[in-house]
Amino acid sequence: NGIALASIQALYQMVQEKDQRIAALESRLANLEQGAKGTTRSHSPLNVGILSSGLIGALAVGGIFFARRRKK
Repeated sequence: NGIALASIQALYQMVQEKDQRIAALESRLANLEQGAKGTTRSHSPLNVGILSSGLIGALAVGGIFFARRRKK
């Protein structure tokens, strides 16, 4: 159980770091889009893909956590 908990904590830390990087990249993208010729797309494929991968990662971490707790 200790190893599983350590693994979950490491995965959670990775997700948090990726979320921070995603937020920074989204901010940068928004600034670039504002500088473009006035065409801003709020639901660009890049934004949707990044958000989807973050959600999938969070669900995976949660799934591992609950699967481990359920075995007890």
